[in-house]
Amino acid sequence: MKSDVMQQPESNLEPDAMAEDTMASADNLIVWLLALSPIVGIFFEMLGIVLIGVPWLIVPDVIALALSVYLGYRDRKKLKAMGHDTSKLGPPWLVPIYLFKRARLFKHKLTYFIVWCALCVGLVLL
Repeated sequence: MKSDVMQQPESNLEPDAMAEDTMASADNLIVWLLALSPIVGIFFEMLGIVLIGVPWLIVPDVIALALSVYLGYRDRKKLKAMGHDTSKLGPPWLVPIYLFKRARLFKHKLTYFIVWCALCVGLVLL
């Protein structure tokens, strides 16, 4: 005999594992802003060249690094609010280490780590 109640599809994941899986990939916006933050330094470098004809030496690098550190702390705070143990990530002011450990902890690809490193190299070489 059929039941009038619709059954929900079952998942292979347990509720805790399913919640952890969705939490790990829920919001990577801040970490991607962090990965792209050296672009701000590149922008200020170009602005210095356009306005005064020479790069502003270390100022764009400091601005980009400060933005990266700020976004790292914001990401860590958001992860804590989501219930993750952020002690395994290390300090956010060590941005490349933080990004590397974050990618490993959540089983993400190293893409945002690689993007941040490549942009920093570009900023320094510019």
